Amino acid sequence: MKTKLLMVLMLCFGALTAWGQRIVTEGTVIAANTNEPLIGATVYVKGTTSGTVTNVDGGFSIAADQGATLVFSCLGFKTIELPANGYKDMVVKMEEDIQLLETIVVVGYGVTKKTDVTGSAVRANLKDFEKVANTNVMQSLQGTVPGLNVGQVTSAGGSPSIQIRGKNTISGSTDVLIVLDGIIYTGDLASINPADIESIDVLKDASATAVYGAQAANGVLLITSKKGQQGKARITFSSSYSIQT
Repeated sequence: MKTKLLMVLMLCFGALTAWGQRIVTEGTVIAANTNEPLIGATVYVKGTTSGTVTNVDGGFSIAADQGATLVFSCLGFKTIELPANGYKDMVVKMEEDIQLLETIVVVGYGVTKKTDVTGSAVRANLKDFEKVANTNVMQSLQGTVPGLNVGQVTSAGGSPSIQIRGKNTISGSTDVLIVLDGIIYTGDLASINPADIESIDVLKDASATAVYGAQAANGVLLITSKKGQQGKARITFSSSYSIQT
């Protein structure tokens, strides 16, 4: 009887010791280039199914065994592996994955990989902007996106007509919906500086109406503007002129 009781006590002591070796690591996940918190980044213990996601402030809290490895991943950023150290103010800086960013597109409800998009979505090649001396965003897009037709500007400061895959109706409006940084843009396209644009994604088919309604029946242009980045200040100057006859 004493032997059995001793074995039970030893097992209980071993379980308590093993539980006591688990540590809780807390911290914040931020983008390395902007120092802004990353919302919805995945944090999990390598080799297990134990994990969590960061909150609206980029914060996380996860329990793991001593010596375990924490894996941090987020769409568009390089995956990081760090030891579970039990810190309460851990700061994880994630760097952008340039190669991965080239394979994702902006859709109406966020960003996703091109291979996961069921609708027709195309990202414009902004490198072509530098080759064309246009002050109008849409004129710079002419010929860079299949199925996107941009008309000619007939007057200084005017905006060209835009059609995606031709006319969808015989007599209805063929205007394309413009969304700038997640907000429907009703202003003049000529007022948008091409140098301020980070990316342009074109949604071509009817799947865009599931997000923006009937006004997106003729396609959607999703324009994302550039944001400030951490680092040394840089000044870039460019100018052009034209003569209209």
